[in-house]
Amino acid sequence: MGHEIAGTVVEAASTDYANLVGTAVVVNPLETCGACRACRTGFPQRCDEGRLIGVHRHGGFAEFVAARASNVLPVPVGVPQTLSSLVEPLAHAFHDVRIASSDGLPEELLIIGAGSIGIFALLAAQAAGVSDLTVIEPDPGRQALAASLGAVAVGTSQELEGRQFDVVMEGVGLEVTRSVAVDRARRGGTVVLVGLAQPLSELGFMGAVVREIVLRGAFAYTPSDFDDARAYLADRGLPPQIIIDTASLESGPEVFARLGAGPQVSLKTVLVPSNAA
Repeated sequence: MGHEIAGTVVEAASTDYANLVGTAVVVNPLETCGACRACRTGFPQRCDEGRLIGVHRHGGFAEFVAARASNVLPVPVGVPQTLSSLVEPLAHAFHDVRIASSDGLPEELLIIGAGSIGIFALLAAQAAGVSDLTVIEPDPGRQALAASLGAVAVGTSQELEGRQFDVVMEGVGLEVTRSVAVDRARRGGTVVLVGLAQPLSELGFMGAVVREIVLRGAFAYTPSDFDDARAYLADRGLPPQIIIDTASLESGPEVFARLGAGPQVSLKTVLVPSNAA
């Protein structure tokens, strides 16, 4: 596990990359073939051979992790190394917004879920110029966070009943939230499917077909998305309302148990190996 990674290069497999040793870097965990049509045209996230460090092989929940030299990038200027691990989820958010803007920047955007996916998507959408942002989220603490970051309307699905949107971004991945996403898209609108909580779910396609709803998947990121995320953190940093905790790598099981109990005050917890302290 562990695909959101920042660290220091301690060894290079080739003298060609010896200059990287000692460099603080973030890791783009997406490893692709580099030769297929998707890779050659700038869409490596669509590579059939694509694999993620921390998903398809052991990742950053360790003292050491191996990564291709082409997949390591300098940490954002002025950003602590611990927070630099957030480049990866922020890059995903920039990609989500890029997909949501496939037919032009949306005038209004509904984000379903105010966990890390939804909150980072909110920041990325604001950076892209979307000002009319609404968030559906049941947890009061997360509702308050989304509102403090500039969402014009925040509430539960029931509280925000009735309004429909040009673009809906589903950041949870449950059958019920996917269904809500389709219901809240106006005729001819777009639903961007991001959340992966449930790999399988039923969806009422009759409504999507009759109302000509466009369904778009959004997965991982392009190199440009990673560059945008690094630049965002270097230029703006994270808003002070967003709390990021740190904990030792050894305390990982306790951290995951706490996260599994429900939403926390912190948006993310970064696990730090003892040798990085």
